[in-house]
Amino acid sequence: LAETLHYCHEQGIVHRDVKPQNVMLEEGTGRVLLVDFGLIKRDRLRLAWSTQDRQSLTEEGTTLGTPAFMPPEQVSSEFGQVDPRSDVYALGALLYFLLTGERPFGGPTPLHVIYQVVEAERPDPRALNPTVPAALAALCMKSMSKDMADRPESAQAFAKELREAESEPARGPDSSRAPGALRR
Repeated sequence: LAETLHYCHEQGIVHRDVKPQNVMLEEGTGRVLLVDFGLIKRDRLRLAWSTQDRQSLTEEGTTLGTPAFMPPEQVSSEFGQVDPRSDVYALGALLYFLLTGERPFGGPTPLHVIYQVVEAERPDPRALNPTVPAALAALCMKSMSKDMADRPESAQAFAKELREAESEPARGPDSSRAPGALRR
């Protein structure tokens, strides 16, 4: 998935809605597919649209997405402008979900969740699942940093760090991977 996002970023596309519902597994191959490009942000210099396409694009400055997987800069420009590192944040939130079975932020309404995205400390997946290897937890939390400069510099860098973290042996009471932890 991170490699797919890196390819999109190279084409001038930021997905802006990476979440479990937009990730599919191809039957038979198990290949990961990213779907629903309805909220993309495009690089106007690299990806031109026809007049017809422009009418259906989301408006600049509009807060759209899925709050629990949305980076702070997608909520408020005071955190920066949406760019490929915004999708890296969403990869971290998705990793958190895969490691714990829970969304990183929750609440009774989308507004409560958005408030947490902007104000709350990023959650440590080991608080819900103590068997998560430290390297995976660190990557998850690094990717979900509110400061874009602290995140992996690209989806490709995220993929590299993920491979390195996955190869690190799990540590814990029984040293086996937790249910729901990433598997190849």
